[in-house]
Amino acid sequence: MKVFQPFRLDTVNHCLWRAEERVRLTPRAFDVLRYLVEHAERLVTQDEILEALWPETYVNPEVIKQYIRGIRNALGDDPEKPSYIETFPRRGYQFIAPVSDESAASSPSFSPKGTNVGVYDLAVFRAIDQVRARLHKADKDLETLRNELSYKEEQARLGR
Repeated sequence: MKVFQPFRLDTVNHCLWRAEERVRLTPRAFDVLRYLVEHAERLVTQDEILEALWPETYVNPEVIKQYIRGIRNALGDDPEKPSYIETFPRRGYQFIAPVSDESAASSPSFSPKGTNVGVYDLAVFRAIDQVRARLHKADKDLETLRNELSYKEEQARLGR
């Protein structure tokens, strides 16, 4: 559990909490926030975030800006006078609030019935995303091979 007052980032259950109230974030926005919090000691580039969260998948960098906007909204952070996420134009982002790491054993999280998402479930979701990315790449490769084969067949038919 990562703590930056008044928030708790429950990385096991994939939840953000303000006191006992769950703060709504999309799963990918949570992943971006988690990555920034886990690397709070330094500037994180957009490319680094994309590579870490969407490996082998093309994602428009503008998506990161949208997630950052959503995270700031959820945290009540002002981009002009940031308390949590500082933007370095054309370079990246840095999580600037003090972060402490509290184990789940020493600080149990409040989790209403039905909201507990285990580590296993998150691993499954990430594995599914990776398989989808590989399938997408395989589809592109297959299409390229089909185009090459069609071209060679056409060349052979024309006697070239």
